[in-house]
Amino acid sequence: KRIAVIGGGQSGAELVEYLLGGNVKGVEEVLWLSRRDNFEPLDDTPFVNEYFTPGYADVFAGLPDAYKQDLMSRQKLASDGASLSTLKSIYQLLYRQRYLQEGHVAGRLLPQREVFQVQQDGETMRIAARNGLNQDVEFFDADALILATGYETTLPEFMAPLRSLLEVGASGAYRLDAEFRAQWDGPSDRNIFVQNAGRIDLGIFEPQLSLMAWRSAKIVNALTGKNVFNLDQNPPIVDWVAGTGDRAGGAVVQAWG
Repeated sequence: KRIAVIGGGQSGAELVEYLLGGNVKGVEEVLWLSRRDNFEPLDDTPFVNEYFTPGYADVFAGLPDAYKQDLMSRQKLASDGASLSTLKSIYQLLYRQRYLQEGHVAGRLLPQREVFQVQQDGETMRIAARNGLNQDVEFFDADALILATGYETTLPEFMAPLRSLLEVGASGAYRLDAEFRAQWDGPSDRNIFVQNAGRIDLGIFEPQLSLMAWRSAKIVNALTGKNVFNLDQNPPIVDWVAGTGDRAGGAVVQAWG
């Protein structure tokens, strides 16, 4: 059987690794398609990890919406890349199969492919994808298709009666403020707090566990109207914005390279 996996993140990578390892009986070939430029690793370097700090989260929350969207696309690999160990394992499995005749599962890596159509063709599926390098439309056949394409934030059914009152954010479900309050056309003393739904409004840290305690503390402080938790921060490693004394007070007449 030929198995196609669509999605170049960690979930897709782990599926490909598992299938190439011969763990599923009857699999002869694995196709790995992704619209990303390449199968790139998670960026877990020290200064990139500063995106997951309260200081950066506070700065990000105050940025214009259009700039937030641009930043999120540039920071994608800080949270959505595949682990280096998984990518190395996939490479080694492919190498052994191709050059050492070890293993029985072949693999094809297909980056820069944006899948736009899947059709049933008898007992197989025909996948149509556009190649981002030359814009050609390519076709691939598979007996099974696995989608590892992430998720979208949606409004739970129990909140459907409030849908018309909620301000829709860039994520498509909510617009959140810096205290994780959903913006809505309802009583100002009736707050709706939402976690893990403000990735674009609040930053790349939102779906992660790294700032869970800080996030919960902000909500508790907002709920009570008191500083139940001290959220004062130490000076950041990275100065994301200039201090008051560093900002220009007048026109800049010359820039130095």
